[in-house]
Amino acid sequence: MQTLLNKAFMEKLNFLYNYILYRLTVLALIIESHWTNSSSKLYVDNYENNSSCISGEEYEVISECHPCTAFEIASESIDVCVHARYKEVLKCKSGETITRR
Repeated sequence: MQTLLNKAFMEKLNFLYNYILYRLTVLALIIESHWTNSSSKLYVDNYENNSSCISGEEYEVISECHPCTAFEIASESIDVCVHARYKEVLKCKSGETITRR
């Protein structure tokens, strides 16, 4: 009789332990996801000094804002990709092509 009670108690204790562990894991994932999303807001919109046309100059959007490729980020070939991870390509009326976030 003592063994059956002991076994039932251990099963309930094990269930409770797993339930608490599950809840803590879900809570940790929610908190981590919240922090991860908010960190992307720390990037500066226009990082490069030449990231816009001359003040008041008209421009045409060549490529809408989109994520940089892994190669552009790793190779650091485009400065804005290193810092902002997104890029937009503009063509100024003067003919200059600008990449900005």
